[in-house]
Amino acid sequence: MEKKRTPRLRFRGFTDDWEQRKFYEFALRESAFQLSSAEFPSVEYEDV
Repeated sequence: MEKKRTPRLRFRGFTDDWEQRKFYEFALRESAFQLSSAEFPSVEYEDV
């Protein structure tokens, strides 16, 4: 079975095939402050 590379519904003006990308390729990681991981457990997007 061939995977579809275009959705059923589209925003007007979008006609290209879908592109698969890694999250870190288009998201910029920024932090204004540092938290202690012992006090504030967190999940980084690299961990997902």
